[in-house]
Amino acid sequence: MSSSTPPLDFKRRLFPKGVRRTLEDWRRRLFQRVTRERLTETIRELEIPPGSWICIHAQLSGLGYLEGGPGIVIDAVLDAVPRCTILMPTFPFSGACHDHLQSNPLYDPKNTPSASGLLSETLRLYPGARRSLHPTHPCVALGPDAAALIAGSEHSVTPFGPESAYGRYASSPRAWQLLLHTNATSIVHEFQEIVRMPNLFLPDLRIARGLDAAGQEQRYEVKVHTPLLPLFVATPEYVWFPDYALPFPAHKSDHLLARMNHSATALEIVERHEELRREGVFREGWIRDAEILAVHVPPWHARICEDVRQSFRRFPERYELEALREARRRGELIAT
Repeated sequence: MSSSTPPLDFKRRLFPKGVRRTLEDWRRRLFQRVTRERLTETIRELEIPPGSWICIHAQLSGLGYLEGGPGIVIDAVLDAVPRCTILMPTFPFSGACHDHLQSNPLYDPKNTPSASGLLSETLRLYPGARRSLHPTHPCVALGPDAAALIAGSEHSVTPFGPESAYGRYASSPRAWQLLLHTNATSIVHEFQEIVRMPNLFLPDLRIARGLDAAGQEQRYEVKVHTPLLPLFVATPEYVWFPDYALPFPAHKSDHLLARMNHSATALEIVERHEELRREGVFREGWIRDAEILAVHVPPWHARICEDVRQSFRRFPERYELEALREARRRGELIAT
């Protein structure tokens, strides 16, 4: 090796990307194996009540090597929480809905794949699962209350309104979130609708096409989020909404404390999280290095929505679109 060749470059030449990926996969298979039984035990220890409505979000890579594939996560939840109903987003796009609709797509609930992650696609294909007909923000549900969550939700003009699957879910005292090493949860969009976040939607209704239960094409009028989605909460600094609502896993709290110049605000966010944990709203578990969190939605929802409303009252000018655009130009809108 030349003395001028950096060690990292030499390693990359010796182990190209495909080789590194294969070695990492074998390392996970050998040392980070996770079984259905182990998952079931961990989830059962969270004591989510029987009959709950459970919305799952997961960073599967953080869990390790899943022996049997991602479907064992769904199996484990069903094993651990009797009579539960599982809900997940199966949105047909990633990025901005405005951009997605530019091509006039036709949503087919039976065949359009989920763009909301591998686990959501696994649930979509799971025996007995039912997918909603909403043309832009469909969800999939599995369990005894699947129909109560999704039937007729295609008529919700806004994607997370009261008659949407998420709106029905969030208003139920039985609603729980199960977060597997991630805080990337779609329910924060329902929070935005509840608190009437300024400039959340473009002003005009858009047309979205989708197939109904009989396979016939229908056209729906829908509200569409602004392309610059205001997914930030204004404090003395802008905070990415998922981090504001749920600084989890632990590295999210560490990130806030390290990044934010206004340390008092960062501490308030982290301390609120700890307070809800002490009250039993949050219940934590571990699978090796992966952090698992069960969240009872109603008290968490009420607390976060009230705090966001206070932010509107304190910093109204910071929710204007021009203020958000300027903050983005200055590099202040940091998503994690």
